[in-house]
Amino acid sequence: MRPAPAAKSASRTVSSASGGTNTTSLRFTPPIITAVTTEAAAKRWIDGWLRGWRALDPEPVVALYADECFFLSHPFREHESPREYVKRALGEEEWAEPWFGEPLVDGDRAAVESWAFVREDGKDVTLAGTSLLRFREDGQCVEQRDAWAVEEGRIERREP
Repeated sequence: MRPAPAAKSASRTVSSASGGTNTTSLRFTPPIITAVTTEAAAKRWIDGWLRGWRALDPEPVVALYADECFFLSHPFREHESPREYVKRALGEEEWAEPWFGEPLVDGDRAAVESWAFVREDGKDVTLAGTSLLRFREDGQCVEQRDAWAVEEGRIERREP
């Protein structure tokens, strides 16, 4: 975690309506960016995807990503911004029941299994996949690479 920079002080002299002066001390305190563990960032990522996907609302999902995030929604697709992908994907769905597994964490990276029952274009499908994620110190996702499969109908996840 980076130490917070020292606060800077300044003063200003203000003339009052009665003709006197008043010196006010101003103190500038920069925002403190708190380091987030990768596990906490991955759990926040899961929560944001659950909320956004269930509601078909891209905003809780888009908020998880840094502006410069490298986002690859499938191994054979071109890179696109998280906002472009999420707006397009959720816009194709009528409803969704997503599930995410516990994140597997190593350093600044996490792997998360996902499973979802979705209705797209009037058809029920099952999506199953894995997201490989990398987070920066503030918890924003800076890289995501997904691999997934889709099958028609509702297929339950197999337990070990």
